[in-house]
Amino acid sequence: MKAQAAYSLLFLAGKKPSEKEVADFMNAAGVNVDKEELATFFKVLGDKSVVDSVKAGSKKLVAMPAGGAVAGPSAGGAAAAEAPKEEEKKEEEEDVDMGGLFGDEDDY
Repeated sequence: MKAQAAYSLLFLAGKKPSEKEVADFMNAAGVNVDKEELATFFKVLGDKSVVDSVKAGSKKLVAMPAGGAVAGPSAGGAAAAEAPKEEEKKEEEEDVDMGGLFGDEDDY
């Protein structure tokens, strides 16, 4: 996974990186390089371009809903739609005596 990330960063910088360039980049970033993993990555990548690999992999992704659930009609149908709505009760603001909480009782 680290090799793929390093390869992708170098690719985005406009290069077609080699195995050595990826290893050098990882070392410069302070990341340990697993030579076997890096070799396996390049073997699997083969002659494919990054763009083609991403397109092929995107077909395997599963789309997840990102928004909240939308309430559908209930089993009651029209009867449920005609149910009376409760009026929203507005709470009146109330003055609260803080009892000199801030030490300014004498000012009033």
